Amino acid sequence: MGLDLLLFAVIAVVLIIKLGSVLGQRTGFQQPLEGVRDVSEIPVEQKIRKLRDDGTGIVQLQVVDPSFDPDGFIDGSKQAFKAILVAFHTQDAMTLKKLLSVTVYKDFVSAFSDKPDEGFNPESIKVKSSSILRARVEGHSAYVTVKFESEQPDADGKSKMVTDTWTFSRNVRSQDPNWFLVTTGA
Repeated sequence: MGLDLLLFAVIAVVLIIKLGSVLGQRTGFQQPLEGVRDVSEIPVEQKIRKLRDDGTGIVQLQVVDPSFDPDGFIDGSKQAFKAILVAFHTQDAMTLKKLLSVTVYKDFVSAFSDKPDEGFNPESIKVKSSSILRARVEGHSAYVTVKFESEQPDADGKSKMVTDTWTFSRNVRSQDPNWFLVTTGA
């Protein structure tokens, strides 16, 4: 009986050591995770004051997602804007599916004509300016509305200035950094 007890004690010690090495333990000396910010460290008064100072809501978004970079977002949104318009004109449903929410995707695909615009030149779309109009966070979703002023071909192939307002969204708790187009407007 004493040998059985000793054997179980050795097995328990080995299991505890193995679990400790696999799971690790917090000693308080770990480096903080990059891009993760404990918003509880920011006084509520400071958060509110910053939100009042910023009319677009970008600060609210940065409190929830410290990695949000407005300039980087504008650059990415311009690329997405052009890619979405090119995919629409060439009826590239696969590209649209990667960039649009389900509802917007259905609307875009239902607006496809009988055949793609074969004379369409992707270089004919030129984004002249873009700016963030507003940003907001609702639950786990962030929304950023961007105003695009672009030069696009009309039905006759002539260039015209177009102003679009698009809203992009992403789940701020997701590891996926991609934003999806959720609404469009003129």
